[in-house]
Amino acid sequence: MAATAKLTLLLPTALTSTVSFPTRVVLKPFPPLQRLVVAAAASLSSSQTLSSSTSLETPEARQIRLETESALEWGSVCSRLADFAATAAGRAACVEGRVAVGRSREESERLIEQTAAAVLLSAPLDFGGVEDVSAVVAAATGGRLLAVREICGVGRRAARGVFDRLQSLAQETQDGRYSPLLDVLQGCDFLTELVQQIEFCLDSTLSLVLDRASKKLETIRRERRRNIEMLESLLKDTASKIFQAGGIDSPVVTKRRSRMCVGVKASHKHLVPGGIVLSSSGSGATYFMEPRDAVELNNREVKLSGDERAEELHPLLLEQSLMAEDSTIEASEMPVPLDMWVKKDARIVVISGPNTGGKTATMKTLGLSSLMSKAGIFFPAKGRPRIPWFDQVLADIGDHQIGSGTDPSEGVALSTSILKFLASKVNLAIVTTHYADLSRLQSVDSRFENAAMEFCLETLQPTYRILWGSTGNSNALSIAKSIGFDQKVLDRAQEWVEKLLPDKQKERQGLLYDSLVNEKNLLESQANEAASVLSQVEGLYSEIRLEADDLESRVAALRTTETQKVQQELKVVKSQMDTIIKNFEVQLKNSKLEQYNSLMRKAEAATASVVAAHQPNEITFNDDENQSLFVPQIGDKVYIQGLGGGTMATVIETLGEDGSCIVQYGKIKVQVKRSKMKLVQRGTNDAATSSSVKPKGRTPKQRSAAAEANQSQDGSVSFGPVVQTSKNTVDLRGKRVNEASYELQMAIDACRPYQVLFVVHGMGTGAVKDCAIDVLRNHPRVAKFEDESPLNYGCTVAYIQ
Repeated sequence: MAATAKLTLLLPTALTSTVSFPTRVVLKPFPPLQRLVVAAAASLSSSQTLSSSTSLETPEARQIRLETESALEWGSVCSRLADFAATAAGRAACVEGRVAVGRSREESERLIEQTAAAVLLSAPLDFGGVEDVSAVVAAATGGRLLAVREICGVGRRAARGVFDRLQSLAQETQDGRYSPLLDVLQGCDFLTELVQQIEFCLDSTLSLVLDRASKKLETIRRERRRNIEMLESLLKDTASKIFQAGGIDSPVVTKRRSRMCVGVKASHKHLVPGGIVLSSSGSGATYFMEPRDAVELNNREVKLSGDERAEELHPLLLEQSLMAEDSTIEASEMPVPLDMWVKKDARIVVISGPNTGGKTATMKTLGLSSLMSKAGIFFPAKGRPRIPWFDQVLADIGDHQIGSGTDPSEGVALSTSILKFLASKVNLAIVTTHYADLSRLQSVDSRFENAAMEFCLETLQPTYRILWGSTGNSNALSIAKSIGFDQKVLDRAQEWVEKLLPDKQKERQGLLYDSLVNEKNLLESQANEAASVLSQVEGLYSEIRLEADDLESRVAALRTTETQKVQQELKVVKSQMDTIIKNFEVQLKNSKLEQYNSLMRKAEAATASVVAAHQPNEITFNDDENQSLFVPQIGDKVYIQGLGGGTMATVIETLGEDGSCIVQYGKIKVQVKRSKMKLVQRGTNDAATSSSVKPKGRTPKQRSAAAEANQSQDGSVSFGPVVQTSKNTVDLRGKRVNEASYELQMAIDACRPYQVLFVVHGMGTGAVKDCAIDVLRNHPRVAKFEDESPLNYGCTVAYIQ
């Protein structure tokens, strides 16, 4: 092998991403000698590298850099990058390999920040009008007169437009994400004064010189327009006379030999006396003649046209069209991704494996990734890859570095010595070898790490995948057999292999390799199974989501239907209650005082029957469950079987061990067995019924005889029947807030003690209702009030003391 070798870069301490590059491999005959290919991607320590902070390169350093870029095919990467360049200058720089590579860590970080900022753009910047005008500028400085299109290309504000767009985006986000891109254009001289001069003189859209370019040009064009108008008027009048005289089928005014003329049949040439024949039709039947009176005007048009062209040499003589070369992108084969894992303290990575297995492609991948990161280019990897910055990237790849006449044993010794020397001098080096002994360095030196290129023994083809921490087995005999070697030769070779290779060494390597392959297969199987489960879960989620969407629509439809039913039922109930109230009022007027209680019981019974008729379905009662679990207590809220599923009563007294008790619903009190009740809500022993209330504190002098008559033994007070009539109702609907407040206070003051007052405030905006509630809450005569219910929408019931 060669006496010296150049080693270079590689990857970060824990790169967990996949870097993908196309790999094209050609099968070569197995070499007769073992070889060591030392190639590298490593950065030398500061004491071993040339200073990158200086802008000058020594000839030796430049030569090494160029050799490395050539070995890694850096130019090919730059050429691929040219396909994504938006300007001609950018494409040229990429094609020529002039992509900027950071010469310091700070410079590379700045380039990365610029690329990251560009990726964050919501839409690509428009570079459509940005052109490479270097050739135009060079031509102008050389003395050539420029064409209008060339000058318009210089005068376009495309670059300024890009800068303005970036500034606008930066002001919108206010987080500084676009600052790296703004810094690129911050110091640019956009030649604003020159652009304004060009725009003043030229129409960049139509590539025309404007009249205001010079006073003389404006005068010439004005005179020319007036002359053309006179000439056209004269020729139109002459052509019309020729047509009327039958000298032509239709009036014709045209231009021949840069002069305006009229068309006339050859047989009617005399209709243009003194005229000049400029040309004739293909058949000779029509002459194109310049009338005598038009000669002077045509001469003036020719002169003014020449004067105009001469004056337009402010910027032009020759008009040229710029041709753009079509570029084609060669489609590449699908690359095999490489997973790069280098432990933190590794300095030398030894990659072993068969020929054509992808070792060279792996080294190029690593080297190019480092160069791309130094140049601020995102290299093709999944996730968020991390890679260290290297002062220098050096590479030496290929058979040209291998010395001739080298004994394999000496080659191993020399290679080992070189690698140990490099381990103490470089940050990271990647080497490839066929020497199996070099893979043993890992067991005695923690700075070394092994990797192997995978080879499929079934297909006898490389997979181009790298196995980290493994040592590769040579497949020379298998490959030789697949390409047709004589079996006797292969058998003899196998015998020598068995003699030269210790059994234990062979067994250890084989077991390690098989273990890694099995582990890889297991992980792939688990990954496939996980992917299958994920797919099933996603499918189930989609089905559930569809069902949920459909359920929401069905619930909305059901809610609408139920609302309509409830509203209809409320109308019926209200009609029935109105009838009961009217009958009660009529009977009350025509009845005696002693009949009052009888009328009240009838009205309450009629009301209870209406309520019961519109209760929900019966509640299902389980005797065993109630018998064993439910013990009635005073204050319990219960459903009563037979009164309707929605009828809720309150337990006011317990009678015996059988669980029977007295419950109250409104004014109705009834004895019920425990088996006929279903608990809704637990109460307390001192709970009060819904029809009685403790009166607010009043002095004896303030109590009237009516109050004493309504007071029970326990101190609670009973109010009048909760039945709405015209006399106990105050209607506040349609009134202003202050009016409603006044009328409600007057109605309360006019009420008899312990009377029920129905306050009708309606629904509306809620302002009148809020006012009414506020008055009831603060009035001293209001003992309590009940908010509106399904049977009394827009009405609040107040109990006046």
